[in-house]
Amino acid sequence: MLQNHKTEEIAPGLVLNLFNASFSEPFSIEMEHEPCIVLSVVIDGSVTFNSPVRAHAHSRNVICCSSDRRMTVCSQIAACSCFRSVDLCITPEWFRCGSPALSCDCAFACLRRAANAPPETRVHPRPPRFQPLLGALVDNMHDEGALSKLRRKSVSYELLCWLAELYDDPERLEAEALRESCLARVQRQITSCPGEIKSIDALARKNGLSASKLKRDYQLSYGISVGTAVRNARLETAHRLIEKGQAISLASYETGYNHASSFSAAFRKYFGYSPRDLKRRHALASRPQVAMHTA
Repeated sequence: MLQNHKTEEIAPGLVLNLFNASFSEPFSIEMEHEPCIVLSVVIDGSVTFNSPVRAHAHSRNVICCSSDRRMTVCSQIAACSCFRSVDLCITPEWFRCGSPALSCDCAFACLRRAANAPPETRVHPRPPRFQPLLGALVDNMHDEGALSKLRRKSVSYELLCWLAELYDDPERLEAEALRESCLARVQRQITSCPGEIKSIDALARKNGLSASKLKRDYQLSYGISVGTAVRNARLETAHRLIEKGQAISLASYETGYNHASSFSAAFRKYFGYSPRDLKRRHALASRPQVAMHTA
């Protein structure tokens, strides 16, 4: 087993745990926990918690445990070459003296109630935006530079706000997580196979959405229209294909363009030069250099 672990107190009663390890066989951990609320996010790998109730955490969900009493938590991590996780722990101390401006605000009343309630475990879909944020924290856990420290603090408070919203309105956050998951799937289709997207209507139907909802949600999440994203992905893919030596006509066809003239016009507008210019430039760059020798 190879493991890398960091515990950092972000504020009194607010603790961030970062974990990075590899396990050649299943690994069991038994820990005593004081009264607290824990948000556990597994980035890679999977772990099963056996108390207060059995729950399975993996890369598509988050586990929230809360208890008003000291308890033993047993967990088993599955064998894997890369296990990465992030835990945020909120203890009663945070409500007493961590940050009065926050902990005493009515927005966190739901967390105070959970911290004073019997043991409970919740499982919710994980927002896709967590993956890059938390992955970067774990990968740079031992960086003590000012920027890295600020980033760990910033992400910890973002997780805290998300946790408060989760306990306050779980149905809304679950719907948002499912929407983000659907949009992430759409984005993967756009970037990996843009030439297979015949229309925005077809893309929406494939993902169980109406075209109007896809357009609205995509614009809100990514800041550009879904039509623009598809066009950009097609042209970027065509550029790579031509650079690799593929014929312009074939690159045009494979990225969803039926007419060479419309492809050439879109390409020139996007890159500032034509497909033929790129082809000539690539041919010159790949031509073998002849060494000149003087007597």
